[in-house]
Amino acid sequence: MRKMSRAVLAGLSVLMVAGAGWGAERGETGPLPRIWAVNLGSEPMELTVERTQAGTPRMETLIVGPEKMLEVRRSADEETRIPDRPDLLLVTAPAGFDPASLRVEGVTPGIERPTGHGPAPLEKARPERLLKRGEAASSSSVWTGAGPLATRVVLHGPMTSAEVRVARPEGPALGYVTLAASRDVAVTVDLRGFLDQKRYWGPVRQEVEVRRGTLSTSLEGPVTSGRAQGLLKAVGTGSFNYHIQYTIASTSTALYYSVTGGPASVCGELNTYRNGSWLFGPGWLCTNASGSATKGPWYTANGNQTDDPSFIRWPNGTATSNDWHIWDNNCPSVSHASATPPYSWSGTASDGLYGACFTSTSRIVAMYWDMTADRNWSVSTGAYNTGSSEVIGSLSGVPGCNPNWTAPRPSLAAHTPGHTYLWTVCISDGGCTACGSDQFTY
Repeated sequence: MRKMSRAVLAGLSVLMVAGAGWGAERGETGPLPRIWAVNLGSEPMELTVERTQAGTPRMETLIVGPEKMLEVRRSADEETRIPDRPDLLLVTAPAGFDPASLRVEGVTPGIERPTGHGPAPLEKARPERLLKRGEAASSSSVWTGAGPLATRVVLHGPMTSAEVRVARPEGPALGYVTLAASRDVAVTVDLRGFLDQKRYWGPVRQEVEVRRGTLSTSLEGPVTSGRAQGLLKAVGTGSFNYHIQYTIASTSTALYYSVTGGPASVCGELNTYRNGSWLFGPGWLCTNASGSATKGPWYTANGNQTDDPSFIRWPNGTATSNDWHIWDNNCPSVSHASATPPYSWSGTASDGLYGACFTSTSRIVAMYWDMTADRNWSVSTGAYNTGSSEVIGSLSGVPGCNPNWTAPRPSLAAHTPGHTYLWTVCISDGGCTACGSDQFTY
């Protein structure tokens, strides 16, 4: 019997729910985008999806066979969460997308789909251009209605999310496919189906945008970065009023999410990667007649919560720009290695998963006190002879939630036999400081 891999999504906090701050009456919503789970592995995958309807969650377990594709059914009145997996490729596309247009290298022959014809032959080109988060590339051509219109990308783990689309040279996207995976995988998308549906022939632009992570692409056209105008224009700017909020320090500052420059009087779907799961919220935000909307206020989440990337998908398939937000609700911790000072002094620091964690600007500080003589050690003199002194250490493994730390320490010769010493190390995170210490007699 084959071993079953398992992913269960439970206990994640809900930051964004329908309620205050809609900013408009409900408008046009359009057909829901479709979602497929592709098992890239050689073992069956058990995927437990959380569906929330009217505030009540329920779990549904889906079995995705090895190297198979399974559609995740949706309802317009429920929020859907799908957990990320090392062997999971998550695909979203408009309602009319034919999954046979997708080719996953090394997997496609085993993918099953409900209906339709087999995939058309797709050109393969070795990806040579590396795109990073926020970057986009495009390539222009003339579509004559014959043959495939293939775009190939290679997603590079640990977590990459990208969008492949086709558009008129000076117009909105004619169709899109989003791809998200936490392992390296090569995917080719045949975009011709979108053009056939709209009976369009003429100049087109193939586009690739990286929402998170890095990828390689075969497109040879121009590259832009950030929110550059002109190439791969976002339809509306979606943004949080803060990026990081430390509720351990304050819960009085409100969080809002706002959109400006969006389509008028429509309701868009929330797409966000939250705490290791993709969340899709149909009709989550509705614009007014000016294409603007605001949601909030929110003051905290149940534990740490990271939304990155977050954007709104409009009924016509376009989307806002990306943004991100972190609720950090935990103090960090710090500890030293098991060896007894003064013979060793190093250790680890830790901050809760899905919080802000530590960056290259985080500081680790050590203090060395001769309690008997009431003197602190100075790194400049190498002796216990100052009233107060802090020693700046260094962190390795940042950015990250579990870095190692080291700090300059007094030599054995700096200690007096019979004196009692207190060695302390501290690290701060968003207004919360954690310290660890060791007291010993030399």
